[in-house]
Amino acid sequence: MWNNNENSLDKKEFLLPNNILSKAVIHSKLFKKPIGYIKTPCVMIDLTDCKRSIQLYSDISTIEGREEILLKIRTLKSHLSGFENKLLEHFKNLK
Repeated sequence: MWNNNENSLDKKEFLLPNNILSKAVIHSKLFKKPIGYIKTPCVMIDLTDCKRSIQLYSDISTIEGREEILLKIRTLKSHLSGFENKLLEHFKNLK
């Protein structure tokens, strides 16, 4: 479920929800306005697996920043979808 309030929108989702030992998670956050250490409206997407993590960040106070985060998301979705298809193809050939 998405958490939505006047300051932010966020959702944290475990990638392996049935594995109690897994710490793999994606956390997407929209900071609608400056709060605390966040100085401008921004989007952060954290992807964490065990000890490694990446964070996609975009300041969305400008049109360019908004376009940038949408491009990052679209590129990531496209890449992962293509990779999933290649993995499925590869796994079919394994016995």
